[in-house]
Amino acid sequence: MNHAKIAAALHALADAFLEGGEDQPAKPAKGKKATEAAAAAPTTVVVTAPAAAAPIPVVPTITKEQLNKAVLKVAAKSRDAAEAILAKFGAKTTVTLPPEQWQAVYDAFEEEIAKQDAAAVQVAQASLV
Repeated sequence: MNHAKIAAALHALADAFLEGGEDQPAKPAKGKKATEAAAAAPTTVVVTAPAAAAPIPVVPTITKEQLNKAVLKVAAKSRDAAEAILAKFGAKTTVTLPPEQWQAVYDAFEEEIAKQDAAAVQVAQASLV
């Protein structure tokens, strides 16, 4: 449930409570029945909106070494493909990449590796026929 739906539900609950003639607070009763009634009475929960959080710095989930291995694996088969992927991210080498982009670049290289591996499997299967 998102915050707008929660807020709408709380407003509807408050409106229903106010329409029920509960505008004035009830006088507290005394005795054993008062304690039982208080225990059975519904409780009101106040939900507040969360405070605006400070932006969390992006921490790379992969290391520079993992990124370089992926780049070298692609470049071993096609240097042009490796350069094209780096160019998509505005870099010529991994040295110039900011750490925030490492994961996206790594994912792009993993995708290219999968394409190269799939092509190699197809060639191998065609040679068996």
